[in-house]
Amino acid sequence: MEKLDCILIIDDDDINNFIFSKIIKSAGVAEKTEACMDGRIGLNYILQRLESGEKLPEVIFLDINMPNMDGWEFLDVYKKLPLEVRNQSSIYMLSSSVYEGDIKKSKTYEDVVDYFSKPLTKEMLVKVHENFLKLCYR
Repeated sequence: MEKLDCILIIDDDDINNFIFSKIIKSAGVAEKTEACMDGRIGLNYILQRLESGEKLPEVIFLDINMPNMDGWEFLDVYKKLPLEVRNQSSIYMLSSSVYEGDIKKSKTYEDVVDYFSKPLTKEMLVKVHENFLKLCYR
């Protein structure tokens, strides 16, 4: 199975990040997992990788409700990045919110591929991995 190089989790819950990292590892879909505690840290992570010429994570799981910079604020800044940068990563909202308004709002962002309700499951990862492979081999 072809693995992703990196999955980035942007979520302010350390326990979720630990569990999600373990699920990703056990599913065998990525070489490594990185975690950032809010949108600002996640955005800085991406910008630092761009500056240093490092590859961006292929998949970003983004929570909505976080301190400092929430998921919506992250997306508002992220969408200002050049398209060739944004095309390097696929963003999936991963939130405990099942509020229909949040799900609809996520669909207004062209960078968001899909919306998942927590917890992250192997089935979700398989879907994300299949989507990644489809994009790579178009």
